[in-house]
Amino acid sequence: MKSIRTKIMASFIAATIVFMTIMGVTLYARVDGKVTDLTEDMALQISRASSVGLSEWLDNMVNLTGAFAGMDVVRSLEWKNAEAFLESQVKKHSRLFEMLFVSGTDGRVKGTGGTTADISQRPYFKELMSGGKQYAISDPVVSLATGNVVVVIAHAVPGADGKPAGVFAATVLLQNLQGLVDAVRVGETGFGWIVDGGGIVAAHRDKEHIGKFDVRQDAAYTTVWKRMSAKETGFELHKRFDGTPAYVFFAPIAGSPGWTFAVTVLEREIKATAVDLSWTIVIIVAFVIIAFAIISLLIGNSIARPVQTVQRLAERAKGGDLTILRSDFNIATKDEIGRMADALADMIRVQREMVHDLKEKAVTLSALSEETAASTEEVTSTVSEMAESNATLAETTRNGRKDTVEASMVMLEMSSLIQIAQNLASRADKNSEEMAEAALQGRETVEKTITQMESVKDAVSETEAFLSQLDTFSARIGVVGETITGIADQTNLLALNAAIEAAR
Repeated sequence: MKSIRTKIMASFIAATIVFMTIMGVTLYARVDGKVTDLTEDMALQISRASSVGLSEWLDNMVNLTGAFAGMDVVRSLEWKNAEAFLESQVKKHSRLFEMLFVSGTDGRVKGTGGTTADISQRPYFKELMSGGKQYAISDPVVSLATGNVVVVIAHAVPGADGKPAGVFAATVLLQNLQGLVDAVRVGETGFGWIVDGGGIVAAHRDKEHIGKFDVRQDAAYTTVWKRMSAKETGFELHKRFDGTPAYVFFAPIAGSPGWTFAVTVLEREIKATAVDLSWTIVIIVAFVIIAFAIISLLIGNSIARPVQTVQRLAERAKGGDLTILRSDFNIATKDEIGRMADALADMIRVQREMVHDLKEKAVTLSALSEETAASTEEVTSTVSEMAESNATLAETTRNGRKDTVEASMVMLEMSSLIQIAQNLASRADKNSEEMAEAALQGRETVEKTITQMESVKDAVSETEAFLSQLDTFSARIGVVGETITGIADQTNLLALNAAIEAAR
């Protein structure tokens, strides 16, 4: 990834994905647990409420049949006295009662609709005749008179001695319980059902299970039945008849002979709300990531564009273009990028000034070189004149034909020439020192320029070569000066010798 924009986007998006993933997983775990708990609690409350409602319904039925049992026409246990009244009540409460009947201590029944039967072996009859209870509610049973599945609500009818003299009972159609069960709905698949004290299904959404399915015989309901028979309130996860995982919520029905109201809800439905919320979280996370991607793109552009401008102008400066000004950057911010643009503009300005100074130094060096060349020519001319004078002096000395005065004049002339040569040599030395100093300053300027501007490397290399040549010229001029000094010394010696010879 070469682009800074790409790096910024990748960093933002990666950080966002990591953060949102962690947050999403954490939120999903918490939401899933909370939603599941709330759903379970709701279903449990429904089972409790349904249990309470069914208990109240049974209480009302017990109170109603108890009121019938307390009437004199019923307490007489004489069917001819009670028949008309009971027939009228069956018609009046036809949606509640299948029939009403009375029985003596022998268990022989006479009931509405002309029904007869023997209930002496029914558990509820034995329980009432034993004197242990005032009323009893049977588990769902098949009516001996009609063959329908009914629930019997029976009351003991006391005799003159206070002992049970017979029984008054009402058979309640199981469809009344089924209506209460069908009214229970939890979500789309949840339903209610009733289990009697013997583990037999008394009411169920699926009619084929009523009176036939025994939860005691199904291994999947072992734990459920154990808790139901202990009259506990709670729930269990199990597998239904078709193997589908489901929750069973249950609560005992008060006032019943060990009945339990249960609500079954498929596990997937309880989890459905959590799943929906999880998808909502995923969608939110996706939108947040997209939003952060757009934001990171905008931020990346705002950073990358001025950086690219700085890079482009830096490449121009690298190519030797030192005409770049601060206004060319078009960056008005005061942040790090703005300060970087300021620094680059200042560096280019300093390099531009240094190049200008270097050019001026080069012009100065050129002028000094020309002056040195002129001085060298003068020194050469003087040396030539001195050589001619020395030749003349030598010729005069050898011939011995000239007098002392002429020799003295020659010596004076040679001294004058020597002085001129010394002056020229001094000027040459001074020019050499100035050239050396200028060369040293030029070298320092070049070295400083090299460290800051790679683009003038070739020009600096040429300048260094030129300075090296100037150093060579200076060295040669020094040698010439030393030669002139030696010649002057020899000339003085010759003049002295000539004076001595003249004196002789």
